[in-house]
Amino acid sequence: MRHTTFHLGGDKGIVTPENLDEALQQAIEIEIATIPTYLYTYYSIIREPDQNQIINYVKGKLSNVGLPEQELDAIVLDISAKIMVYANKAGALIMSVVIEEMLHMALSSNVKQSVCSLPDLVDKSPEVWPAFLPGHDPDFPINLAKFTQDQLVTFLKIESPFKLRKGSDLLSNAIEYTTIGEFYGQIKKCLEEFEFKYQVEKPQLVPGKGYYAHENIDTVYYNKNHKTQFTNQDGANEADLVHVINRQSALEALDIIVEQGEGNEGDFEINKQVLNGLLTKIYDLINNHKESEGIKSTDVSDGSQLAGYMIQAIKNLAERNEGDLQGKLSVIKNLQKAVHAVNEPFESHFGKFLELYYLSDEIQRFQNSFKAKFNIPEFDLESFYVLNFPDNPKTSDYPAVIQKLSNLLNAIYSYIFIMTQECYKKDGNTQYEIFMFGIHKSMIFILNSLCGEISSLQFTDKEGKIRTVAPTFENYPFSAASSPKSQIISLYNEAVASFNNISYIEERIHDLPNISLEPYQETATKGSLFS
Repeated sequence: MRHTTFHLGGDKGIVTPENLDEALQQAIEIEIATIPTYLYTYYSIIREPDQNQIINYVKGKLSNVGLPEQELDAIVLDISAKIMVYANKAGALIMSVVIEEMLHMALSSNVKQSVCSLPDLVDKSPEVWPAFLPGHDPDFPINLAKFTQDQLVTFLKIESPFKLRKGSDLLSNAIEYTTIGEFYGQIKKCLEEFEFKYQVEKPQLVPGKGYYAHENIDTVYYNKNHKTQFTNQDGANEADLVHVINRQSALEALDIIVEQGEGNEGDFEINKQVLNGLLTKIYDLINNHKESEGIKSTDVSDGSQLAGYMIQAIKNLAERNEGDLQGKLSVIKNLQKAVHAVNEPFESHFGKFLELYYLSDEIQRFQNSFKAKFNIPEFDLESFYVLNFPDNPKTSDYPAVIQKLSNLLNAIYSYIFIMTQECYKKDGNTQYEIFMFGIHKSMIFILNSLCGEISSLQFTDKEGKIRTVAPTFENYPFSAASSPKSQIISLYNEAVASFNNISYIEERIHDLPNISLEPYQETATKGSLFS
């Protein structure tokens, strides 16, 4: 198993010219670490729930209530629409974050390529789950898990602009930091204080090519009125790659990562109890003061705007150490000015996940009030929009025939990183072809298709429970005996023999660029912070 050793010396929280190369590699691996868990949760969401199934379920629950037919139809239609919009929006927001994490990986790789050395992207996904962000203080477990409030709490911790409460010991070989923004701040400080030679002749992923398009079919959702909505409205918070040629462009690249991911620092504990308590406080403040203080009800008509209110409230509570809950109206009024100044949702990753947490809480509160209102003991809509994925699965957990499909999926996933690293050895048309005909098609079409196919299957887990088969996003161990592409073709042939329904991707697989294992072999002794 490959392993990385950092030789830091002194304070492990300080980035210096001597360890800048290692710090940038750590930054790359932090970004890569988030990709499989965000993807896993994304593919657990049924983005287009069966509306008729929801309607029939709700009607069945209300069959003995005695509602007039017209009123009953209106209720079930409203509930089904609420769930369909929520599921589609949740998927769109999470996928938009995935794309930006891949952008962040490329931005940090551009800085490393220009200032230090070739970025190492191959075999860097966590090998064991739960995983831990390298160097984060405190550490906390990150799981491959389906879409739940608990998983959203983990996402909020990953992207948090707030210092989390101290926890257990860290991984021993990484530069320590308390927020990702703080870590990038250390790198920026090093670049600002010391002179470096920027190797502008080396290939980078450059802007203007459409490599990481923010708006695509997977990041668009529809509201209740069937109108198209974009996860980054009006282009807000969108960013492109940065060609790193000097100090200014290097700092610009790092600023994009921090601004899209989080925000300003604070000190706050993030868990379900705190978040739910905060929600209650926000609801009370809005309901008690919105009319008298000129806060219109439309100001908080959806989760995107309330997410902004919550962020400011968290900062305020953090500053006051969660004391003196009176007078918190100023919190809402201050953020109200900011929200209405730009008239758009708060669109950092932290803001998007906080919005989803609010929407999830809203669904839960609705279900509880619905049960109480109609005296229904059981009423749970989750199964209509979330697949029953297991936690932290491995290919070896699945029956042999399903392993064939899982191996192919993991090989495609791993090949995306091999192709991305190859882009740092090629430029011009060759690089463009690798990205657009390799990485882009692998991610948008082949990987997406395989994740859809594998999640249509079921298996019996070790506890005897029926589960939905899930993608595992493991590093695939390509052999040095032949090219990765030839091995992918062999894996496809094995899988299609048992799953003929994947035959439509054959041409796409044969069209993949043929990249050698050289990038992998050159870094095979370095390893990963997750090994």
